[in-house]
Amino acid sequence: MIRLLGASLVGLLLSILVVLGGAGPAAAHATLVEADPVDGAVLAEAPDEATLRFTENVALSSGGVRLYDADGTERSVQAEAIDEVVTVALPDDLGRGSHVLTWRVTSADGHPVAGSITFAIGEASATVVRPDVGDDAGALRHVVAVTTAAAYLALFAALGAMAFWRFLLPGDQRRAPAGQRVLRLVRIAGVVGAVAWLLVLWVRTAALSGTGLSALVSPGEWSLSSAEVSASVLTAAALLALRWVTETWPVGIALGLGALGPSLAGHTRAFDPQLPVIATDIVHVAAGSAWFGGAFALALVLPQLAGRRAAADLVARFSTLAAGVLVALLATGGLLAWRIVGSWSDLVETTYGRVLLAKVTVVAVVVAIAAWNRFVLLPRSRAAVGHDAERSAMWGIGRAVRAEALLLVGVLALSAVLVDRAPRSVETVTAPAAPLTRTVPLGDAEAHLTLEPGRVGVNTLSVHVEYPEGAPLTKPTLRISGPDADLGEQRLEIVGHGAWTSRIVLPTAGTWEFWLGLRVDKFDNPVEVATFEIP
Repeated sequence: MIRLLGASLVGLLLSILVVLGGAGPAAAHATLVEADPVDGAVLAEAPDEATLRFTENVALSSGGVRLYDADGTERSVQAEAIDEVVTVALPDDLGRGSHVLTWRVTSADGHPVAGSITFAIGEASATVVRPDVGDDAGALRHVVAVTTAAAYLALFAALGAMAFWRFLLPGDQRRAPAGQRVLRLVRIAGVVGAVAWLLVLWVRTAALSGTGLSALVSPGEWSLSSAEVSASVLTAAALLALRWVTETWPVGIALGLGALGPSLAGHTRAFDPQLPVIATDIVHVAAGSAWFGGAFALALVLPQLAGRRAAADLVARFSTLAAGVLVALLATGGLLAWRIVGSWSDLVETTYGRVLLAKVTVVAVVVAIAAWNRFVLLPRSRAAVGHDAERSAMWGIGRAVRAEALLLVGVLALSAVLVDRAPRSVETVTAPAAPLTRTVPLGDAEAHLTLEPGRVGVNTLSVHVEYPEGAPLTKPTLRISGPDADLGEQRLEIVGHGAWTSRIVLPTAGTWEFWLGLRVDKFDNPVEVATFEIP
């Protein structure tokens, strides 16, 4: 048993490392689709509030939204989340220049999402200190993934092995050494699983804080949803109960609660209709546990039953159960994939979809091994004559069962990775690029320049001059030079009182200088430069 568990742990860790090594950063589960003000906006005056709209309902913890001035000074804000919208009350004394609004929310499926937007009042600051938004990528994300995988491994092993011991093993075999080995597996996996599911609460709380691995020592405020806490506590309680219960009804209740727990949190809570999706997930967890834990239990008892007809009968019973479990897995897995993934394109274009395809591939290999075992190896065992022939045939079946169990560890590892992946790509709604604005003094006058869209190519420059009282409304002059070209004098067309416009083609990105002059009188012709950074 120790060697089998050790090999399983190696398989689990290898599967996780392979997936995490090629999957890239964790994708967000709730995605920002609209912000007001938009990222990069330059506003004429300070707004009273900012709003953030996400693809699904989100929750805020204390300090989840922060506001910083351009120099990195934090300003006090009040924020609240109602359904998918976060509303932020901004300070009344918000000054000119750039400001950075950072947010960290918990999506409906319990995962942290972080980001930031930058906006400016009057004009953008020359330099902006970028605060750390506390993204959950990195080492802590791997801790969450490994902890979750260990919790699911122990859960499936305990539930499936107990179902095998209670409902598949004959009564005399339950009390025999083979049955006691399975019972020890159930009790060890139950205790390990209970600790792991409570540990999942700890590491997820740390991940929500956004402060990296240091949060494992002091995770701070408890910010998990009640559904996540209930799911983990219920699952831990069900696993601990398996240490003491052995009768049919208590075992059945514990198994049912163990399958229910994981379905109360995660992706199933984020998709409608919730009750059918959660019910489907419960059946999926129960079927997966019966197959996974049953295969482990079968691998444990077969060496002690080798050479006996009882072994062949047990394999036949488990194969019959596995066939029904496979039908349930395919049906529930298909329904869950349809509701959660949502489209064929997301099946290949998202990390979640690709990991799901990898999981299906491994399951297909396991099914092939199980079919070979049931339809080739088992008939050979029944046809074998003599103790040695029977023992050799059962040894072949045992190897196939062990291979099946180890591959199912990989399936479970992939399932744990899916828990922390975004199932759908989101086409983010982006507003048009905000125009670039500058203000320059021209003697006693002041000129406001607006360049739109502020990109390489055709742009429209609007110039509005505020003349001092009594001053003549003289036409300004404009000359433009850039990193690789001097565009020379530009023609300005009057469009209103003190308002002028010009069509400008900027051929390359870089720093462009707009030299604006204004003849105030015959002796005074001030010229000032407005600098625009063109991406």
